[in-house]
Amino acid sequence: MKKLLLIVLLLTFGLTLGFIQYFIVDLDPGYISTFGYGSLCVSDKGYPAKDKYDASQFDFKNGKFYIDGKKYALNVRAILPEGKTYRMLLNEFVAKRPDYADDDAEEKMIWRVFVSHNKKGEKNYSSFPLSNSEIVNELSYATSEKELAFIPLNLQLWEEHADWNSSGIKHSDFQSLVDDWMFDAKPGWQMYIVHTVGYYERHRGNDRCFVEDPIMTALVEMK
Repeated sequence: MKKLLLIVLLLTFGLTLGFIQYFIVDLDPGYISTFGYGSLCVSDKGYPAKDKYDASQFDFKNGKFYIDGKKYALNVRAILPEGKTYRMLLNEFVAKRPDYADDDAEEKMIWRVFVSHNKKGEKNYSSFPLSNSEIVNELSYATSEKELAFIPLNLQLWEEHADWNSSGIKHSDFQSLVDDWMFDAKPGWQMYIVHTVGYYERHRGNDRCFVEDPIMTALVEMK
């Protein structure tokens, strides 16, 4: 009986260890050597896996990523600044906000997409990408068409993803927000993708979201 119990425990441990190893993987150093820390990597050729850098997924030159808008495939991987985790980035942000109260706040990873032109082909900004000072950091309502997407993802500080040094977002998360614009986009039109942290304050009839300045960004041009 003891021998059987030992075998069961060993099998359970082995399965658990395998499960953990499957989900806890190291970032492929190819991302760092190619794009550096504090960067976003944008692909229209599939979702960039954390543990497998594939250079063929990226069309990157002169500081810009190039994608085919008609493929409707906007996939992004974020590489956090060296030595940083989401927990650290959020703690640094809320330390600057004396009104922050953790019992009222919902912490978030935030993805934002700004675009150079509206669907009519008119320029949204005099110069692009826009500067940090032009980006609204407190939101209480949906943004304009200049900001094509604003996607807050949960960042509970007691969960393991708070200690990630990389994450990603697939086209399916952007889809309903960007596809119409991508359909009309002409070659040369650009997206400015921003990844940062922030938090929601939920008040009846007065929800507000406070957002850190851009931490990781990417300039994307339509082919």
